[in-house]
Amino acid sequence: MKLPDKAPKAKASALLGTTLLVALLAAIGLAELFGEILESVGDRDGVAAWDRPVLDWAMAARTPSFTAFVAGTRTRAGRSGSPSSPASWWPSSAGAGATSPRWC
Repeated sequence: MKLPDKAPKAKASALLGTTLLVALLAAIGLAELFGEILESVGDRDGVAAWDRPVLDWAMAARTPSFTAFVAGTRTRAGRSGSPSSPASWWPSSAGAGATSPRWC
């Protein structure tokens, strides 16, 4: 009677272990990055220092015709057509008593 070969199982276990280690390191790295960004927003330095000038520029560049264009495009595209727009994350026809998110 021939015993089964354990090499494929060992390779699969090694691959799984390596994959889990890489995923764990990526999660730790992303958590650290998020923490740094959150800290810079709280201290109003670093990446957060760009926020106000960019917001001021965007508000100055906004025109009623552009706003109408974006609103029309969003209406035609629906939620899946404009996922990067925070306005598309919230239903525009919310019923009475519905609360809107703080960014609206």
